[in-house]
Amino acid sequence: MDTKKTIAGVAVALALIGAGCSTPAGAPSDGDGGSATTSDAAPMKYKDFAAGITLYYPADWKQEKNPNGNGVVFLAKAGADGLQSNVGFTKQDLSAFPPVTLDQYTGIIKDDTMKRLKNANILTTDKTMLGGMEAGVMTYTAEYPEKSDKPMKIRNTYVLKDKNAYILTYTATEDTFDMYLEDAKAIEASFEFNEPIN
Repeated sequence: MDTKKTIAGVAVALALIGAGCSTPAGAPSDGDGGSATTSDAAPMKYKDFAAGITLYYPADWKQEKNPNGNGVVFLAKAGADGLQSNVGFTKQDLSAFPPVTLDQYTGIIKDDTMKRLKNANILTTDKTMLGGMEAGVMTYTAEYPEKSDKPMKIRNTYVLKDKNAYILTYTATEDTFDMYLEDAKAIEASFEFNEPIN
């Protein structure tokens, strides 16, 4: 059945994306350390020509390639717990699967999150705008195997366009989630497609 193929394919792709993992403070990065306070400097521009998107991130955050090789991660300064809150961007190719609506995609990632992550708890599923299009937002808590002592809180914001899912994932510990939430929302608000929406 095509729906089962879609669910399995999207679940595997989400597993590869990581659906949000905080980065250890000692991880290599392309920039120098930022400060714990919000910078007054103008936001930095990130343009991904292959994905066809542009967004802006805080000047005191560091940009590095996603460890799984798909997309990019913007890192806030490491907290006392040694973990860095971050926003990741990934483009997921859905062309091999039957078309899905935004609500169907939300259901797929919700089911995958509950099955794949330990002690996952979906807090909210909402809708917003991303790149001028209707987008889904799913916020949840979970424990990651490599960080089982630190419950994580994740905000996935995603839009479907031209047989692709464009995903922004804000990840932090439950204790630090609110600290950078407004920065994460500002990154979402700055997200735009480089070509006109058809």
